[in-house]
Amino acid sequence: MSRNRLLILSVALLTIAAQLFIPTSMASRYEDILQTGERYLFKVEPRDPADPFKGRYVVLDFPISSGAIKDLENPVIITELPRKTAAYAIIDRDSDSIARVRDIQKEPPKHQNYVRIKSSYSYNEKYNITLPFDRYYAEESKAPKIESLLWTRVAGQNVEFYADVRIKNGYAVIAELYVDDIAILDYLEQQQSR
Repeated sequence: MSRNRLLILSVALLTIAAQLFIPTSMASRYEDILQTGERYLFKVEPRDPADPFKGRYVVLDFPISSGAIKDLENPVIITELPRKTAAYAIIDRDSDSIARVRDIQKEPPKHQNYVRIKSSYSYNEKYNITLPFDRYYAEESKAPKIESLLWTRVAGQNVEFYADVRIKNGYAVIAELYVDDIAILDYLEQQQSR
């Protein structure tokens, strides 16, 4: 084999190996977070757009993404962050065991659960951040039904939506959606069987 062919073959093999390694490592990290990450329940308010490339999913609005600046441990940091600046939200639980933002920092904290966020704005004693997770992918037929549950709640039923989010080393994965204490797909099956 000539030297050029050997070089081309080596580059081709390295490219193939990289193309296999990257998705495999991402899937491995995702599974590790699901299995060993700390569980937090986030209140959510779903909406349902469609993406022709990614399929059906439910966009989740998290009330935790906005709050009172005075409730943060170090409220000065969020007021100094320019818009769309990366920062780190320390996640904790409130008295009802629901996830809350305890503080926002410029550097990743040590020995605390956190997620990387983007600051949206702080104005009039309120802050708004963008969380790194906001989509729950569902089967083509299920996403519209999940969306309709939101309107059922608006129509007068007292139903709460929660996302089971696993957090580890700054990464977060949505494990499941819940309607009250029932997994959303189980809830849909119960509704159909009635």
